[in-house]
Amino acid sequence: LRRFHITAAARPSGAGSSGNAGSRSVEDDRSEQPQVATTRELEPRGVLTIINEALVIYLVRFRPLIALNLIAHLPVAILPLLPVDIGPFFLTANFISTVVVSFAAAATIYLVCQHYVLGRISIGVCYARTLWRAISITILGVISAIMSTAFFAVAPLAEEVNPESVLSLQISLIFVLLIVLLIISVYMAMATPAVIVEGFRPVGMIRRSFRLVRRSEIRIFFNLLMYVIVAMGMAIVLMLPIGIIAAVVSGGPEMSGVGEAILGVGQAVISILIPPLIYTALALLYFDIRVRKEGFTLAQLAREMGVATEQAGQTDIIETEYTETTETEEQDDSDSARDG
Repeated sequence: LRRFHITAAARPSGAGSSGNAGSRSVEDDRSEQPQVATTRELEPRGVLTIINEALVIYLVRFRPLIALNLIAHLPVAILPLLPVDIGPFFLTANFISTVVVSFAAAATIYLVCQHYVLGRISIGVCYARTLWRAISITILGVISAIMSTAFFAVAPLAEEVNPESVLSLQISLIFVLLIVLLIISVYMAMATPAVIVEGFRPVGMIRRSFRLVRRSEIRIFFNLLMYVIVAMGMAIVLMLPIGIIAAVVSGGPEMSGVGEAILGVGQAVISILIPPLIYTALALLYFDIRVRKEGFTLAQLAREMGVATEQAGQTDIIETEYTETTETEEQDDSDSARDG
């Protein structure tokens, strides 16, 4: 089996070496022993509890969250500042950016897993985990990009199809498309966590997401809606002082070039600050759904992360490695066999 060794952490006294070349001594391992956050078990949460917990994690892990998402979101933040009207260039750039952002979303979800299981964060390990299932995450990004591009393309398409009744046709197309996108978004909501946590491949991730969402559609839709409302509220609160500063600098009812630049920079900063909170809440929603349906525990999360924890006194064994064939894939194959 081809192994991707991400990290080898502390071993107890007397434990054998891992078999990989270059193993460190027990004393060195103990000096770098991570804190394993297994004192509190996962439990069902309501939407307000999830939002509160997401805000706590967001504040506690603010620096790694922003650093992790800055890598992917910076190009997206700069894109609106370019002097280019909505057109082929914008749609193409938006498509590529959405695919890249999907990796940031997956890495953020894994960061939340590290927060609960290890009590410490490694941005490198988070992105290494995304490379482990890069094809699946890329496909999710392409699906999201197609959905967003289709939404932006509705109005120009309606104008070309029927110029005489553009407004009514645009409203109808937008309404129908919005319903379709909402349905797809709800049933695909658990796909990214299923990939980054459980290691599902493209076909398996869709089936896994559908199974988790089934009979919980209203709960998930309401949760996602509340996350968007909270994010919009934060954006308004953050943008309000920026807008006031831009208006004062402009010195009149019309926005000056400097004022527009201030607004653009403010929007770019907000587009980097807000998404990590939504991704964190999505990870907590995934935990909640699995707790309710499967009795999901931190021990199970640790196993799916590739982290084996053994608490005997003050002793912890942490060994993280990824293999070409995982238990999740074997379960996926068995599920396929059962489904015929």
